[in-house]
Amino acid sequence: MLDPNLRSALPVPALAPLLPRVGLLVLGQDESRVLFGESDPERVFAAAAAAGVGEVVLKGGPEGAWYAGTSGPVHVPSTAREVRDPVGAGDAFLGGYLAARLSGAGPGAATRLGAELAGRVVATPGDTPGLPGPDTARALLRRALGKEAAARTRRSAARTRPSYDRRPSPIGRQKRGCHLTAGRRRSGGRAEVVT
Repeated sequence: MLDPNLRSALPVPALAPLLPRVGLLVLGQDESRVLFGESDPERVFAAAAAAGVGEVVLKGGPEGAWYAGTSGPVHVPSTAREVRDPVGAGDAFLGGYLAARLSGAGPGAATRLGAELAGRVVATPGDTPGLPGPDTARALLRRALGKEAAARTRRSAARTRPSYDRRPSPIGRQKRGCHLTAGRRRSGGRAEVVT
């Protein structure tokens, strides 16, 4: 895990040789400009992959953050409603991200939890007063994991649903080649489907 934490007043360390050994790189757009000469999420993710980095999360301050989705960077907006002090936001983000990943969450849920914690920290002066207490932190983590599990279930159900359920029919629900209309008619004491 590497959080470069680059500062403009300090000399830039030679991090390039370390990148192939990095399983998780969490950096801000200002740091990505120094490391890769890029701040555009797609280009940063491509440069990090080319350098041999495993997982990448790109922080964009008030814009939120990006994680690597299956078809490119996925944006997670900032949850900050008010910014009083940005000190500690990156650490809060990383703490939430790591807590979620170590609890089994995927990068999406972890990024959302990190953004939630960073948004809380920037709303207060100082780097820790905005952090949630242990019970609230556990509840936020459970919520992140629960939302991810629900999304996985929906995706799985959509993949296993028979194709006739996914095709829209202008007449009604289409099932096994039979068009069902909204009405039924009685015929000799039994219901009959009108087609």
